[in-house]
Amino acid sequence: MNFSIRALQFLSIFKEPKDPPGRHLAYKNIPNQLDLRQTGFVGPVHNQGRCNSCWAFSAAGSIEYHVGKEVSVQNILDCSPDTYGCRGGLMSHVFEYYDAFPLKYEYHRKKEKCFPHHTGAHVKSYVALETDIENNLPFLLAQFGPVAVGVDFHRLEKYQGLVVEPSDCGSVAHHAALVIGYTPNYWIIKNSMGVNWGDNGYVYLSRGKNTCGIDTTYATVATEVELKS
Repeated sequence: MNFSIRALQFLSIFKEPKDPPGRHLAYKNIPNQLDLRQTGFVGPVHNQGRCNSCWAFSAAGSIEYHVGKEVSVQNILDCSPDTYGCRGGLMSHVFEYYDAFPLKYEYHRKKEKCFPHHTGAHVKSYVALETDIENNLPFLLAQFGPVAVGVDFHRLEKYQGLVVEPSDCGSVAHHAALVIGYTPNYWIIKNSMGVNWGDNGYVYLSRGKNTCGIDTTYATVATEVELKS
């Protein structure tokens, strides 16, 4: 997969995030470790193919936790505002979409014509951060579910290990993935490169070291999602 074009698009459209919706990000009583696969819905690992749609898959993962079902990544790819289809996009722009994302819609690995849907998952609010991400991730995960993050996986395109340390990757984000939990030492990351990548599509990213640029790039999470019928 060619990430070079993806890197330019992903970084160039970072905009000022929305302010958190009336919440302070320093909460107490956050679990020492958390795996959202054990507490709610985390969908199966998918393969984005040669389409640089990681931004769509990671945003979908955040939405899905709220509705308990998979949403259409293809519809996200086709309809999200101010995004570039298979050339890249920003996860929070998915959350800006005025309409709803349907729950069933086959992924074709390319951007197609947008067919708006009035039923499905609609994001009412979200939080986005560009700094101090690692300190805030435990709260965001515990309060709102999986968080879409920017990471530098350029050297990890065919990675088949379990643990990722800072020496394994760079720090300039060109890729998006989904944080679905943490241990005292690692972030649990779900990727969109299929089950043959990492450990069945997941890796443990070393925590507190800005591994792969996770602390200094971008993070966003849907905070309220309604299911329209």
